Amino acid sequence: MIKQYALFSKTFPIVHWFFIAILVLVQVCSSYLILESNQLIFAWGVILPALPVLLFATASSYKRKYLHG
Repeated sequence: MIKQYALFSKTFPIVHWFFIAILVLVQVCSSYLILESNQLIFAWGVILPALPVLLFATASSYKRKYLHG
């Protein structure tokens, strides 16, 4: 799965950046809602995007090592 996403992010970098922007937006909005409403249910919006971020980091490492150019 990591190899496939590394190839995908190399082939479609704009879509990859769109995914990253959506994840950042979810984290920022969830952080704001936690601070504004003091409800911890919005913590899921901070915790759940960590899973795709791990995929992005591993795919980036793979891309840097094996997909030159």
